[in-house]
Amino acid sequence: MSQITPLATFATSHETAISWINQQLTALGLVVRPSFDLQVAKSTHTGCTCPHHGTANCDCQIVVLLVYGEQYEPISLVVHSQDGNTHLSMTGALNSGGKNTLPSKIVHALGYQNINI
Repeated sequence: MSQITPLATFATSHETAISWINQQLTALGLVVRPSFDLQVAKSTHTGCTCPHHGTANCDCQIVVLLVYGEQYEPISLVVHSQDGNTHLSMTGALNSGGKNTLPSKIVHALGYQNINI
């Protein structure tokens, strides 16, 4: 069973947060690739309303990033932004495999904090 683990909150846009996430993870030798973008996905649909704002015009965004390490299966990071704040979560179970697991590297680089960037 998969779980979602909150990692960080940014008082900024998703673009700034994703740029910072990319910098932190690539500095560790990890590869970050976007796999889903809410705004791109909904661009082909008209009349979609935001569950938070109740209109089609909102600043909500969800981006899923796949993080790859040399010897690891990828980990998904979910970046959700709304009303000028961005929340970062990691999917999958945090295992106790030690410091050299991909989830532990990601948590060490990004996790459990409020970040002002």
